[in-house]
Amino acid sequence: MIGCPFNGKPTLIVCKLRKYVCKDCHSYFVENNPIVYKNSNLTRTAVITILDELKPYTATYSQVGRRFGISTTQVINLFDKYVRVKRKQLPRILLIDEFFFSRKTKFKYPAILMNFENNLIIDVLKSRKQEITVDYFFHIPNKEKEAVEFICTDMSYTFKPLLKLYFPHSTLLVDHFHVIKYINDQLNNTRIRIMRKYANDKTSLEYRLLKNRSELLLKNKKDLDNLTLKKDKILNYTLTQAEVVHQLTLIDDEINKAYKLKKLYIDLLII
Repeated sequence: MIGCPFNGKPTLIVCKLRKYVCKDCHSYFVENNPIVYKNSNLTRTAVITILDELKPYTATYSQVGRRFGISTTQVINLFDKYVRVKRKQLPRILLIDEFFFSRKTKFKYPAILMNFENNLIIDVLKSRKQEITVDYFFHIPNKEKEAVEFICTDMSYTFKPLLKLYFPHSTLLVDHFHVIKYINDQLNNTRIRIMRKYANDKTSLEYRLLKNRSELLLKNKKDLDNLTLKKDKILNYTLTQAEVVHQLTLIDDEINKAYKLKKLYIDLLII
């Protein structure tokens, strides 16, 4: 059995239990162990202490697991078994996102529900897949769901069917991060397509600029250094990062238009 740590190190308790055998039918049973829960290798005191150590918001499953000499998964299972965190009420603007948890679990990407206006966590679901979310939202009262005015999520199709089913009065919004990512992907696709036009001569200025200065093209304009002069090894003269990007946009009108559209969207966010 595993007990509470002693002097900062995990404790292993060896306990010998008696086995009782019936002389008539030869069946047997092992006497009850009063210091552990059924089908557990942790003492009752250890279970209570583990849950107590998980209370601080800075505590992690892995840290607690190392202290007790058990796996992170065992700590998580213990928390899920004994702790019930009440779901907060759905907000006016509901943000739904996913985050990577572990490759060893059935659902690698749990979903997090947040209040967009104050960044408070409403709930965490083990997955954003419909097999999980359909049942979850079904059990939330209609009056509460009808109070949700906006739902902010990424650009995937996963949540759209649920919007009509459970949130018919809500407006679906795509969060800024995923819009910028989509715009950058399209800008990069345009860069690659134009670069391939010059692929027959990989020593050309156009090809080398599009090949080796893509990170500057994909940067937001406000993040470009517009003051520091530095000699560019491809252009072979001194200029700023912003001026390098200007040279990139002069290569082809499609790149110029795509870059301006990205800037236009970012400018709209500032208004």
